[in-house]
Amino acid sequence: MDRIGVLDLGTNTFRILIAARTAQNLLERNLVDRRVVRMGEGFVQSMKISAPSVKRGVEVLKEFASLLRHHGVDRAQAVATGVFREAGNAAEVIEELSASCRFPVRVLTAAEEGACTLKGVRAGMDLSVESESLVVDIGGGSTEFVMTSPLGGARVQSIPVGAVYLKERYESLIFSDPEAFHGMQDWIDKALDPVLPMASEAVTCIGTGGAITTLLYMVLGLKRYDPARIHGAGLTLDDVESLIGEVRKSSFVRIRKHFHLEKGRADLVLYGGALTQGILKRLSGRSLKVSDYGLLEGLAVEMLGDRKGDAGPGEIGRD
Repeated sequence: MDRIGVLDLGTNTFRILIAARTAQNLLERNLVDRRVVRMGEGFVQSMKISAPSVKRGVEVLKEFASLLRHHGVDRAQAVATGVFREAGNAAEVIEELSASCRFPVRVLTAAEEGACTLKGVRAGMDLSVESESLVVDIGGGSTEFVMTSPLGGARVQSIPVGAVYLKERYESLIFSDPEAFHGMQDWIDKALDPVLPMASEAVTCIGTGGAITTLLYMVLGLKRYDPARIHGAGLTLDDVESLIGEVRKSSFVRIRKHFHLEKGRADLVLYGGALTQGILKRLSGRSLKVSDYGLLEGLAVEMLGDRKGDAGPGEIGRD
C-alpha cells in the first residue's frame, strides 16, 4: 500500500495527515493530528515571524517527522500558508523549518491553497453538479473563498484575514473598550465586500478550517473532537451569534474548560466567530455545511493520484 504523509503549516496550527488509497480508490485517513503553534503571534506589529514562534514550529516538525517514520511513510510533503505568504522573513523561516523535518516546505499561493482545499472537500462529500457551490476556508492568517460552477470551473479569492490576524489586531482594543467589538465587525464587513457579495439561493455553502470546525464542536457540545459528528453537520448564523454572546461574557479559562477546548483555541473563538458571523450574514440561507476534509486531504489526493517519479514530494530523512 502506498502510504503518504502531508504536513500543513498554518498561521495558528501545524497539521499532519497520513493517508492511503483503499481498494475502492477512496482516500483512507490513517492518522490526522495537529498542534497549535501560533506562528502568527506578534505578526501584525512586526510583519515578521518571531523567533519563539519558529522555535515552537521546529519542535513540532521534529515530532511530526518522527511520526512519519514510525508509520512507515516514505513519501511526504509539507506546505505553508497564511502568514508565510506575508512575513518579511518567510524565506529564512521556511529554510529552518525544512531542515527540522528533513524535506522541503513549499509555500502555497492563495490560489493553490483554494484549489487544493476544493479537492479535499470533494474527497469527503459530493458537491452539487446542478448549481454553484461556495467553499469557505477560514484559517489563522487568511480566508479562501472557492466558487465552483456546474460547468466544472472554479474561482479562488482570498483575503489576508483570519482568526489569529483579528486577535492580533483587535484584542487589546476589545479588552479596553467593549464597543471595539462592533468596530471589528464593521472592519470585517469591509474586508468581505470585494470577495463575497450576497450569494444566490442556488449556492451550496461548505465551510472548512479550524475556526469553523471549532465553532461547530462547541455548538454540538462535544467533549472530544469527533470527525463523524462534525463532517456534514450544519452551522447557522443563529448558532454562531448565540455562541459569540456567551463567549463575550466569559474568560478564556472558563471558555476552555466549559467547552473542552485544546490549548490555543479558546482565545481565538471570538475572532473566528466574528469572521464566520460576517460570512454567514452574506449567505442567503444564513447557514453552511461543515467539512472535516480540506487542504490536507486535497494535497493527499494529488499525491496519491499521480506518482510520476519523486518530483515535488520529498523523501523522508532518516536518522
